[in-house]
Amino acid sequence: MRYVFDRKHTATATTKGLLQIEVRVNGTSKKKIISTGVKLFRGQFSEHNGFTCINHPNSQLITGNLRAIFNKIEAFVLSDDCKNFEMVGDWNKSPSEIYLVEDFIVSELKRLVASHNTITYYNSLITRL
Repeated sequence: MRYVFDRKHTATATTKGLLQIEVRVNGTSKKKIISTGVKLFRGQFSEHNGFTCINHPNSQLITGNLRAIFNKIEAFVLSDDCKNFEMVGDWNKSPSEIYLVEDFIVSELKRLVASHNTITYYNSLITRL
């Protein structure tokens, strides 16, 4: 995991750039970019200790909030609630809010009392997913 500032190279001294958090799987090209919603000028970002906000009236508050978000994402990724890499984007949702496609398909098949061919088709689809 790491902070990514101004990934699209739009930040200048007068234009703000977005600060994001990147989550990668070691040894692969898989990555998730999670937006923090924080925009800073080029001179307000420092890579010291991962990220430090500088030259801003609320720099300590911004730095503290972003480190807290980073820690929450990291805790979610390492927890049992994160079952696969695709779930990383659900870091701020409670476990009851996370509804997987497979769970939806199975519940709909039970609700509709589907035929054998339909069940076979959707089981194959779940396996491919």
